[in-house]
Formats: sequence, C-alpha cells, structure tokens
Amino acid sequence: MIRAFKQVGYCPTLALRPSEMRALEELPEHVKDDLLPLILLQPWTSSQTLDKATDRIAQAYENRPVLIDINDRYPLTGDREVFAEIRALQNSVNGYEHWCNYIENNQYMIPILQIRDLAQLRVQVTRLSSLDRGLALRFTEENMVGATDILNMVAELTAVDTLLVIFDFEQASRELLARASVAISYVNACAEIAPSAHFVVSASSFPDSFTAITEQDIYEREFFSLVSGELGDLNLIYGDRGSARAIPLRGGGGTPAPRVDYPLERTWKFFRKEYEATGDYDYDKAMRNIAYKKAAQALTATAFWDPEVRIWGTQMIEKTTEQKPGCIDSPAKATAVRINLHLHRQNSYGRERGVLLDTDDDFID
Repeated sequence: MIRAFKQVGYCPTLALRPSEMRALEELPEHVKDDLLPLILLQPWTSSQTLDKATDRIAQAYENRPVLIDINDRYPLTGDREVFAEIRALQNSVNGYEHWCNYIENNQYMIPILQIRDLAQLRVQVTRLSSLDRGLALRFTEENMVGATDILNMVAELTAVDTLLVIFDFEQASRELLARASVAISYVNACAEIAPSAHFVVSASSFPDSFTAITEQDIYEREFFSLVSGELGDLNLIYGDRGSARAIPLRGGGGTPAPRVDYPLERTWKFFRKEYEATGDYDYDKAMRNIAYKKAAQALTATAFWDPEVRIWGTQMIEKTTEQKPGCIDSPAKATAVRINLHLHRQNSYGRERGVLLDTDDDFID
C-alpha cells in the first residue's frame, strides 16, 4: 500500500483540466499530504501525447499517491495520437494490458479497476494487486446495481482492506439528498462483502446558472452527513468534485459574466458583476477586469470573508481587488481560485481552525 486509506478524510475527484490542476498545485503542502485525489485521465489541453497528461499530474501533485481512472465522458474523436493512446488503455484485451502497463510505469498511481469487460477482470486484478499499491473500484449510477457482484469477484483475489470502493453520483442538485437511502443501501451491501474496505460517497451539486442565485448549499456535504449518520461504523470517506461540475457545460452560452466565488464549509457564495460588451476587444477587456475587481471587492467586504486563510486562492482574490498583475481576469482563473479554496476548506472540515489557518507556503506574486 502506498497510501493508508484509513488516514484519508477527503477524496475529491478532479478532471485533468487547467483549472483543477492549478488549484491542486497551489495547495499548501500539508493539504496535499492529507488529500487523496482521484484524477480522471484525459488529454492535457491540446497536447498530442499522453505523457503530457502524466507530466501535468506529476507537476501538480509531485510524488504523492493519487487515484487514477479514465475519463469515459471525454470524447476521443479525432486523429491526435493521445486519443489512440487512451483508447488503448480502454482496450480490455489480456486483462486490460495497456492500462496495467500504464499504471505499472507510474509508481505513484493507485489504479481504479476497469470494469467494462468483466471477463478480463480477474487477470487485471491479479496483476494490479501484485503492485501492492491498493486498488479501487468506482461505480456511477449506471453500474451501481452490479457493485456487489463485481466486489465479490475482486474480494476473492485480493485483500479487502486494500480496497477503496467509490460510489460516484456525479452531477446532482438538491434532489441528491433524496438518494441518500440508495447510497446507504449500496454501501451496506458492499460492506457485508468487504467490511474492512473503505468507501467513498461522492457527487457534485455545483450549479450551472448564477443569474438568480447568490449562494447555494453544498448538497454533497449534507448528502454525506446523511449517509455517515446511518453508517458511522463503516470506513467512510467524503468525496466531491472539488466544486467543479461532474459534467461540464459544452459551450454555446458565450463567455460567462465575471464572477468570483467563495467556498465556505457548507455553502458557496457567488459574486457576479455584469458589463455590457461593445465588441471592442480592448474596451471590453478593461470592462471585464473592472467587473472582476468589483466582484472581489464585494466579497472581501462581507462578514464571512476570512483573510486569515493565507492560501493562493485568498491572495488571488486580494490581488483582484486592486487589479494587480496576475489577478483574476478570466473564468478559468476564477474557477481555479474557487477550487483551490474549496479543496482547502473541505480538507479542514470539522477540524480545529488551526488546520484551516496552517498555510506554511510562501506565496509567489
């Protein structure tokens, strides 16, 4: 085992996108040590080869253990070499041989077992468990109904205390709370097979529209409270999407209005400022930057703004209030700042304030 699951309190699932990787990279070192992120493998931006994706993960998280799965929702259409490389990882021939090779060649990766072809599961489990890094299963609502059958097969081949079982409810809204009983049922059934395994319950309720709201509860946190309230004796770990959407929006809506978000323990606060675009690039850019400045100023004037949390996200918002170089001036930067703050907040959830304020890193302006 390269990471003791019993020491993990937070398991965020992150896509391999610039905002998520920047947010992860900029976390304090001790927070990186605490987390166990699950990264969904996909091409790194417009790169041609898979090694660029692998390198970006290493840059963000260095030599720390990280869970790895393939992002099945990423469209692999086109002729870039990286698409062929990822399709090879998905190929089940010889017990997912290419997937096993990829994991074996990256010593800090803990594999998510590929379960699309169960006829090849036994070979895959035998090979990956021999690496002695731990194994993980990830079920979405599309395949949760088969979770116990698959877990039974895996449990015959490896020590169950090295298993992490993830129930990922992906994109949700407030109605997620009504599915707590479903999650409880699945976790309970799997715990009867593997009582010493660890279980992650995960989802994302981050909204896709902000025109009519200024805040929203973090329903995945409340969802987890409902589940853990019933299953407190089991090895449960909180999971989410780091305040990103599980299913990203696909264009068509234009550039969103400037917005600065502020994650608290159980709530996201949104500060959105509109401006009227004229079509003049330089003028519109200046107006957009002013809107970001006003949004940051509105946030820092509130009672819940906490300047004592000296992490990258906090300092980026402070820079934005004065429009200093490198401040928030795009949706991508605003998203990275939010995710950075959210990961830090959720990692310290329920712990003494000293954990939240423990930021031992120097900030590079």
